[in-house]
Amino acid sequence: MENIPVELKAEFISWFCGKYQFKHHVCTWILNHFLSNKELLSRVHFVEDASQYDNGILIVTQCAQSVYNFTLYKKETMVKDTDKAFYYIRSNREYHYYIQLSFHQPLMCTPFLDVLETPKKETKKVVISEATENFLEYTLYEFKVNQLKRQIDHSLIQNEKESFYLLSHTYNETLKQKPFQKFEIIPSPR
Repeated sequence: MENIPVELKAEFISWFCGKYQFKHHVCTWILNHFLSNKELLSRVHFVEDASQYDNGILIVTQCAQSVYNFTLYKKETMVKDTDKAFYYIRSNREYHYYIQLSFHQPLMCTPFLDVLETPKKETKKVVISEATENFLEYTLYEFKVNQLKRQIDHSLIQNEKESFYLLSHTYNETLKQKPFQKFEIIPSPR
């Protein structure tokens, strides 16, 4: 998760509470509770999908088209009762909370995008064999050649001389860069 400054989160929550009405009034209490303590606010994260997190909180505004008013996601349970959720949050100040705000066009709202955190994607290093790498390189080469042939045909049909000459030159240069084929495609037995 990114490290969004607490001041920016506080400014956003104040702005958001002033601009939107919630489907349940306790949502305002919850957000104001987070605002009341900087240390607690440092463990608040605004996310796109709260259901993916333990201690995820879905807060819904009046303008959102949602069947839900509020949901707290705890481990394997979903708490819909806002009073119970508020008590849980007040009693567990040391936890991280992941808030999803459901309102009209959230991805068009710059203040929201400023505090939105996206989970870091795991990057996997893929090791491929030299034969596979050569196969991919050769396949890409064949694709480029075929694409250039189609473009040359199109330029001839359209009588575009400049385009034809440019594409022909590119085609000839591409042919000079043909990779050595180090693999053999063996048809499968029938």
